[in-house]
Amino acid sequence: MPQEQSPSLETYRQGLPVKKKGNSSTGRKRFRILLVGMAVIIVVLAAINFFQSPAAKTLAGTGSVQGIVVNKDGKPLNAEIFITGTKWQTSTNANGQFSLTLPAGNYSLVVARNGMGNEYPISVQRGKIQDLGTIVLVSTPSPGD
Repeated sequence: MPQEQSPSLETYRQGLPVKKKGNSSTGRKRFRILLVGMAVIIVVLAAINFFQSPAAKTLAGTGSVQGIVVNKDGKPLNAEIFITGTKWQTSTNANGQFSLTLPAGNYSLVVARNGMGNEYPISVQRGKIQDLGTIVLVSTPSPGD
């Protein structure tokens, strides 16, 4: 502190000057606003995280998708059915039929056999069965066939 700004001896005899503090209620009000703002941000982020979780899809309910897989001659095929990006999968039975229960939502269903397959966009609705009908899986001949 420069000497010009230092208190004089006379000031010390009267007591040190006390700086007035600002209004403490405005500080508290700002702190409360900050806390409420942070709480709102945390709740919004938690909601976003929850709605992207499998638990939210489970709460949304489940539905089913079904169909029959046949070759170009209409004969049932053994095929693998799976949902891309998930662990959900099943196989057709001896009659080419399949059924898969999923949480409600939009998916990409793949019907595959011997390294070939078709992809179908599906929308599973809660409590409903989406019937894909008869899926004809046509194989492309490889060289030498």
